[in-house]
Amino acid sequence: MKNELKLYSVSDRYIQFLRSDKRLDKVFSNKEDKRKHTRKYLGVVIQKGGFDYFIPLSSKRYSDYFIDENGNTQIRKTIVPIIRMVITDTYSGEPELKGTLKISNMIPVPQGELTQYDILSEKDVAYKDLVEKEYAFIKANSALIQKYADILYNQKTKENVLYAGREKPNYLESTIDFLYAETICEQFYAAKEAGKPS
Repeated sequence: MKNELKLYSVSDRYIQFLRSDKRLDKVFSNKEDKRKHTRKYLGVVIQKGGFDYFIPLSSKRYSDYFIDENGNTQIRKTIVPIIRMVITDTYSGEPELKGTLKISNMIPVPQGELTQYDILSEKDVAYKDLVEKEYAFIKANSALIQKYADILYNQKTKENVLYAGREKPNYLESTIDFLYAETICEQFYAAKEAGKPS
């Protein structure tokens, strides 16, 4: 049985380091100047290709919904690059979207740049309630998260072979170049070990 997924944040300095590279412009910002809560952005960590990979959580957006033929607003289904965290509302019994897990934006993170998030220490009650619901979804769907991360990692790192002479999924264009990100992660770690400022 695989270890239970836990919530983490990534250090500002590492996110800045990645985002300073033009080829990694899809890495989410930690939004240092716009934080409303005690955290940066949260995510879960899995192991891929010998690296700790951080899968970021993201707020729900208009693009996560569509209008059906009857004019009703519906939540889009989960797809490989985006897992939609849908729970059943306690009072209405209706499905409710709490946020998403952006597999397409996952990044390798070196040891020492991850901090485990303590839900119990969150002072914002409404935000704490949201994170608890998201985390309950994550724990219940850890196998799906791992499966989709495996699929996308394989598709992206082998896209030249897998899709030679045929059309590749559109979402690969907006997916982080994982192998390139791994080389940058190693550069950061080497510089850190050598005592150089990052």
